[in-house]
Amino acid sequence: MAILRIEKGPGAGNTFFLKEKEFIGRDAAQASIHIPDNKVSSCHALVLKRNESYYLEDQNSKNHTFINGRPVESKVRLESGDYINVGSTWLCFEEEEEVERIAKELKTYEVIQQLKKIGGIGHHYKVRQTKLDRIVALQLLPPNIIKAHPDLKKKFRLQAKSLAKLNHENVAIILDFEAKESHLYYTTEYVEGETISSMVEKDQPLELDQALEIGMGVAYGLAHAHSQGVIHQDINPNNIVLSGERVILTGFGLGAIFSDIQERFSSLVGNIEYFSPEKLSGRDVDYRSDIYSFGILLYKLLTGHAPFVGETIDEIVESQLHDIPALTNFNTNIPAEVEKLVYQCLERGKEARPQDVAAVANTLENILYKHRAISLAQYEDIYTSLWKYAVTKTFYHPLFTVLVGPLIAGLLLLLIHLSK
Repeated sequence: MAILRIEKGPGAGNTFFLKEKEFIGRDAAQASIHIPDNKVSSCHALVLKRNESYYLEDQNSKNHTFINGRPVESKVRLESGDYINVGSTWLCFEEEEEVERIAKELKTYEVIQQLKKIGGIGHHYKVRQTKLDRIVALQLLPPNIIKAHPDLKKKFRLQAKSLAKLNHENVAIILDFEAKESHLYYTTEYVEGETISSMVEKDQPLELDQALEIGMGVAYGLAHAHSQGVIHQDINPNNIVLSGERVILTGFGLGAIFSDIQERFSSLVGNIEYFSPEKLSGRDVDYRSDIYSFGILLYKLLTGHAPFVGETIDEIVESQLHDIPALTNFNTNIPAEVEKLVYQCLERGKEARPQDVAAVANTLENILYKHRAISLAQYEDIYTSLWKYAVTKTFYHPLFTVLVGPLIAGLLLLLIHLSK
């Protein structure tokens, strides 16, 4: 039995069990694998089973069908781990024995479960490192992708060595990596918690304190990475985990590894609506690209909306050419100094953005403490006013004289008696 799982696009997370013949398309009447994506043709592609193998064919679609970043010119045999791109939707082909095969290859790890993943590339597992008897998270790049792009192995090794330098409470620490002919993988600490993606999907702003706390944690994590010469390149809600009081930035590595072939994989590997203008245009990026992406994240946390919208790189680029919608259009409770900081991060020219994300983190921390101090003072003022109101109203109430008056008189007589 084999499956197709929608990794990104309409219906992300849905899984289809493949039979002998399955059409992929926008028209539910023609396609058994229905993809409600305007860039998908009515009957876009065909998955066909022959002699226990599955094959993929394009059906003269308008926007073509791609497998592992390359166009499907003729019938192509599918292998477990292949990524299929139709329109703006990505699907992953997998066979049931995939986990067992991976478990055999990773001899020093025991696979516990496959982690839920929507978007991104590769396989994500919760595993036990048998030699040290500890639970870690493992991300494995599909061998199919490695075969199609052998240069990724060298970039992977270099990136993994850079990531090994990171050691900060706001960063998921890399523990191990391996680059072989059959697979590439790296492991990080396993973090119990949830990403903030579900928090920002509701189109509602977070409470100011919570938004600033998350932003501050991400900024301090980025500041540490930048100090070690590491650029994230894929800051988005899926890569930020809340674990108790800890804000943890994950997802380091893949954005840099796939940068040379981003036109084929950018919409799968990263959330393009969080990309900087220079990254979208394929130019060289530096730490200021991360600051731009951070500005988009902060905008989303504070307003519940993204400043730029689109499903393709061209659409996002077009959106970035227009003025940024004012944050106060969506949330009137945002302090002016926070609004100013967000706009500075979202400057199109990287020279105009803040040049140090550590300074951004410090600014957010100062704003947060200032906001809490003001809130506390307002609370104390309200409490004092209520107390005065209660005392005044009680003292002058007729019942006070009738009920409490004799008690006070009795206490006074007792004190006089005791003083003699």
